[in-house]
Amino acid sequence: MRKPLENIPIPRPFCGTKIIAMRFARRLARAAGALLIFCSICSARPNMGAKPAPKFVFTETQLEKLSRALKQPNSATAYSQLSAFALRKSSGKLGSRAALALGYFDYGKGHYAQASKWLARAYSDPLVADYALYWLAETDFALGHSADALVEFKRFRNEYPD
Repeated sequence: MRKPLENIPIPRPFCGTKIIAMRFARRLARAAGALLIFCSICSARPNMGAKPAPKFVFTETQLEKLSRALKQPNSATAYSQLSAFALRKSSGKLGSRAALALGYFDYGKGHYAQASKWLARAYSDPLVADYALYWLAETDFALGHSADALVEFKRFRNEYPD
């Protein structure tokens, strides 16, 4: 006859197997933490051998595309790109044309003070100076500067009689 407890497994003390596994897990966690810290330090350090990014060259087609994008409902990105280009010192004629587009846009939105700044900047381009002068006069009139607007309208009529 069998004894009733003969087939029941008796748990033995862990004989060190759990201690060894825990030591291994701690070492693995420390190594992973050290690797994580090392990688974050290496990625935060600037790359000394990298060349600076080339400056973005603005073309007439991009100016046209961004100017047309101002008419779209979500025009914030086009506005910011055009204003960044128009504010560059080396933007030249395209920068003046971008300023004209921004001035006309701001005039249409009722932001007359900002429109006045953009249109004054656009007046330096001889190709669009007539448009800039006219819209600058309209902006001054909308701001309530009637005397300035009258002077600009007279100058517009004298310089561009057509």
